[in-house]
Amino acid sequence: MRQVTLTPRHKHKGGENGLLCRQEIGCVPHIERTGFDPTLVFLHGIGSSSESFAPLFEAFPKGPRLIAWNAPGYSTSKLLAKATPTASDYAEALEQFFDKLNLDKATIVGHSLGSLFAVAFALRAPARVSSIVLAASAQGYGIGADEPLPTKAADRLNDLARLGPEKFAEMRAPRLVFNPEGNPSVVALVRQEMARINPDGYAQAVHGLASGDLAAAVVRLDKKPAFIIGAHCAIRPKPQCIAGPRPMAKCPAASQFQTLGMLSMSKNQPLLPMP
Repeated sequence: MRQVTLTPRHKHKGGENGLLCRQEIGCVPHIERTGFDPTLVFLHGIGSSSESFAPLFEAFPKGPRLIAWNAPGYSTSKLLAKATPTASDYAEALEQFFDKLNLDKATIVGHSLGSLFAVAFALRAPARVSSIVLAASAQGYGIGADEPLPTKAADRLNDLARLGPEKFAEMRAPRLVFNPEGNPSVVALVRQEMARINPDGYAQAVHGLASGDLAAAVVRLDKKPAFIIGAHCAIRPKPQCIAGPRPMAKCPAASQFQTLGMLSMSKNQPLLPMP
């Protein structure tokens, strides 16, 4: 394996393999666990941030370099110039992030909304993507940038404006966790991260979500996307998640996707093979 060289601007003191650090480069705050090739870049979901990946980075086997960005409008990342951006606009911002990191190529791991951005990036800059993993992938609504938001998407923004970030997070967090009564610490972490959202950044992300169409996009990929599905996920249940892989099965490149497995918390089995 080749050691990744970090430039002085974003090198953490010590620099030893496996060190978790929080950094900012090109006005994009992110977390990084130092390591070797391969590099994995993680894209968070709509109500989250880079911090949601910190426990995973600490548990992940030592070796690979792990990076999680804060998308535009999250944490202290600058908003996108467009008030109603598309997934392609986030892909452009991600490419600029790669440039600032002097990162030529990486595996992209998109979670929920981040899946739409991961696929948009792979279509925009295929040479910079080693492989793609889509976890609990959002499907999007497939609307144009200037079209009205679907009711479900608009309701998110109305609730946020009415309640404010903290009450909004308090209302939504239990819905996002399997067996919330049995996992109060997880609910608390989700609520904590969601309460930090920037309403303007969240509004842009809702438009990014509305513009996406995962099923239409994956058939254009020249890479092999893999899918991770939560066995008991109420937000991204199995039928919805496999809506992304299904169209690929009908095209000549049917062998270009795979499902890594299904995650199950209730049975204490972290990864269940797909039937």
